[in-house]
Amino acid sequence: MTRAISNEMNRNELIEFLSDSETRKEFFSMMKLKNKIGNLQLSPIAVENKTPNTENSEKRFSSRISRSALAIAASLFLLSSLGLYFRFYSSSFDRFQVENSVVTGLCKMQTTTDRITFYSEKDSYCDYKIDGELGLILRMFPESEFSISGDGSAVNLNLNSGTVVFSTSKKNRFLPVRAKVKTIETELLGTTLILSSNQNSGSYKIGILEGAVKVIGTNTKNANIIQAGYSAVLEQKTGIQSVVSEPEIVKIETKTLLRYRNISENSKMTLEKKTVAHSSEEKTLLQKAEVLEKHSSEPVFKIRLKNGEKFVGQIQEQENVYLLIDQNGDTKEIPKKDILELELVR
Repeated sequence: MTRAISNEMNRNELIEFLSDSETRKEFFSMMKLKNKIGNLQLSPIAVENKTPNTENSEKRFSSRISRSALAIAASLFLLSSLGLYFRFYSSSFDRFQVENSVVTGLCKMQTTTDRITFYSEKDSYCDYKIDGELGLILRMFPESEFSISGDGSAVNLNLNSGTVVFSTSKKNRFLPVRAKVKTIETELLGTTLILSSNQNSGSYKIGILEGAVKVIGTNTKNANIIQAGYSAVLEQKTGIQSVVSEPEIVKIETKTLLRYRNISENSKMTLEKKTVAHSSEEKTLLQKAEVLEKHSSEPVFKIRLKNGEKFVGQIQEQENVYLLIDQNGDTKEIPKKDILELELVR
């Protein structure tokens, strides 16, 4: 607002800035006030039609200068204060407004003037539509913690734990939006992302479903622009002293990419329905996606049975059977006695 009133924006920036009706209304109100202040004049001092005394004239001249300086200082202070007020008002209220939500289970939200933090409990799924200067469609999986914060110059999206999928839309294309998981930092270039933080396995990632991001690791000079279909992945072994490393850029498997794009689109449709909870079909979709994401960093095996059947997926070993999780998120119990060959794929 201060830059606009001071005529420090170029034509394109001003058009973008005035695209919001509320901002436009505030801007013109401020300009009217500025013009009124600029037109203020001190009342002339009556002077007798006599030859003025030199000493009195100097005093009157000095008094006029002092009062003019005070008026100018007061005007500048008023403009500065109003500019700060509108900036605070915009960042504290317009920036973070939860317009709609659909919740299954227990989801909580904590708000301050510059931050909203979302929490989802075990077996809980949460969809939120956030409006304002930053538009956000957010889907949270169980046991996740995600926050949105801003200081007026940028918006920060931070995943502390769990998994979220979100898509963003900006009214002001000059507003930087950043997403962070562990030490993986990105600047969004208009996009749909999946963020995952698995602290148990030490696996962290930011996956790009649509658009592109600039990914910056611990070394800010090493920046990568990555497109949809790729992830920035950081693997830290548990039980070993943490060593800060650069994220690796990895291609997302086609099935995984399509699955999360479907989850993102489903979140938008769910919020448009304005229901209070997810349908049974949506819960099944989310539960399978949760299982796959939880085991995504685990090795993949191929199992060939004595009868010729073949299966591929992550496995969990039990006493007499293997529990296999396939690429669709379905679980199958395979007796060990029926297995002819067990091969590590990746």
